[in-house]
Parts: sequence; C-alpha cells; structure tokens
Amino acid sequence: MQTNNVDVVDRGHIRIVYRANTGMRILNASGASRKIANRPAS
Repeated sequence: MQTNNVDVVDRGHIRIVYRANTGMRILNASGASRKIANRPAS
C-alpha cells in the first residue's frame, strides 16, 4: 500500500490515509518510541 497523507495529532497518534481510498490506520506510539517523542503514557 502507498500513502500520501500522514498526520500526527496532539495526543500523539499518527494517522495514515492510504492512496486510492483503500483505508486508513491510526497508530499509537508506545515504549521507547513514546519516550523519544516525549509523550506521557496514556
């Protein structure tokens, strides 16, 4: 799948919308990646 749109929202979620209307994903950082992003635990 390919994407054109990636957005990081205030709560630290990452939204990815795939090309050709094939869907979207909402990701939530955890562990070491959350610490690197300086986000508190949810």
